Amino acid sequence: MSSFKLELQLGNDAMNGVCDIVRALRGVADRLQSNQYPLDESITRGIRDENGNHVGAWNIEADDAVAQDDDVVIHWRNSPI
Repeated sequence: MSSFKLELQLGNDAMNGVCDIVRALRGVADRLQSNQYPLDESITRGIRDENGNHVGAWNIEADDAVAQDDDVVIHWRNSPI
């Protein structure tokens, strides 16, 4: 079973509000929806703000690793976002 994780660091000039978070999430969603990334392969991609600064990353893990209780893991069933 695959898992999806995303992390954003907030606080710089181009990543400090709800609109900036939404913009980053939409960018990730657009990349996922383009079907470039199969869910049966592990992949990690960085996230940059509009100034080009690295502000986070998202990844798909294709293994059956068990998450710890405090982890947030979203499991996908090949459905569109």
